[in-house]
Amino acid sequence: MRTTGIAAAAWLISLAILAAGLGCQNAKDTQNLREGYGALDQRNYDRAIAAADDYLKKYPTGNGAAEAAYLRGRAFEQRTKGSDAEANANLREARASYEKALTLMPPRQLEGYIRTSLGNVAYWLNDFGAAEINWTAAYEKLDPGDLKSWVLYRTGLSQQRLGKWEAADDTFAQVEKEFPKSEPAARAVSHQGARAFYVQVAAFSSPQPAENLVNTLRKQGFPVGRFEKKEKGLQLVMAGPIKRYDEAVVMRNRLGEQFRDAVIVP
Repeated sequence: MRTTGIAAAAWLISLAILAAGLGCQNAKDTQNLREGYGALDQRNYDRAIAAADDYLKKYPTGNGAAEAAYLRGRAFEQRTKGSDAEANANLREARASYEKALTLMPPRQLEGYIRTSLGNVAYWLNDFGAAEINWTAAYEKLDPGDLKSWVLYRTGLSQQRLGKWEAADDTFAQVEKEFPKSEPAARAVSHQGARAFYVQVAAFSSPQPAENLVNTLRKQGFPVGRFEKKEKGLQLVMAGPIKRYDEAVVMRNRLGEQFRDAVIVP
């Protein structure tokens, strides 16, 4: 199963940041929603969803409604998935909750978190345009730190998947400039300069087995070649170049019948 984030810990929002300022209508509702955030922290996603739904039923547009909708989205986004179909259903529920939260006049900091999470689910639903828009909007609302660096980096990934190669290079350069020595900056370096997608199917420590696989796959009609990764001394077998990301997905699925670990790069 895929996960919904490159670094899951980077998306976790402190309970104290949000729950301390909920401003609910009465103490009982305040406590219930705080317990919902506590349930999220304990990975009790059904309890978190129930707490959010209970609050939104009572106060659909009241103080704390944006926080409740955000809680609901977070719970669905992180909910345990038994299949790809279930994962996509959870992501769609999360997206609807985040979009609802944005209509409820969230304060600036919370809006940054909502748009960060909305960009995340849009990305995993292959809506890279919405991911770029929301991560770009979130970036200016987030405090400096790890979360902000990941948002900027993943904005660049979305731009690449949209075929905005030059814009992506500019974004990756910004990651390196503003967050030097960070993990997103290190990853950004490896993505710069790309102008097409490839599907990597295998890596070898010597040329001959790589060349043998290339010949085999070419006979099957795949547009593959052997590429050297000098810094690691590897011989990569990759299909491409492929201009569009959706076409790269089709190629990965075809090759995935023989190579379960086939992956799209960059």
